[in-house]
Amino acid sequence: MYSSFDEIKQDIDQDLLIQLTNDENRTMEEISLSDPEDPIIKRVNNAVKDADDEIDSYLRSRYTLPLTSVPNRVKKFSRSIAVYNLYKRRHILEMPESLVTDYKLTVKDLLSIQKGFIQLEIDKISDTPGQGVEIRVNKTQEDRIFSKDVLSRF
Repeated sequence: MYSSFDEIKQDIDQDLLIQLTNDENRTMEEISLSDPEDPIIKRVNNAVKDADDEIDSYLRSRYTLPLTSVPNRVKKFSRSIAVYNLYKRRHILEMPESLVTDYKLTVKDLLSIQKGFIQLEIDKISDTPGQGVEIRVNKTQEDRIFSKDVLSRF
């Protein structure tokens, strides 16, 4: 995972985190944020996994996955999308504007990475000939209906 439960706890207030993930309406005494089997931690980890899957969908065309080293920018993207996903679980119609804006900017950056406008300092998919994508066609020169001479007259 690109981010962890502890990192998410640093980005969001603990009470709000519990409010967003406490589906069982347990009391504070019943919640154990140090137990990895606690449903709250599992929900946060699922939100992080969903965020990481979304990030991977953008990185897949440019970088070798899984990432051997995770840049800080990708960790930030993971936390941002995970918090958005957690909030979306409860407040899909009442999302704070700052959270929506942050999510949109994150997706915009991911699109820029996908298109190659932003480079990450990690291993790229090989650009050497013969190791990338190969395009094959079944057309030959004889299949042309109009020659270059005919087309140049127009």
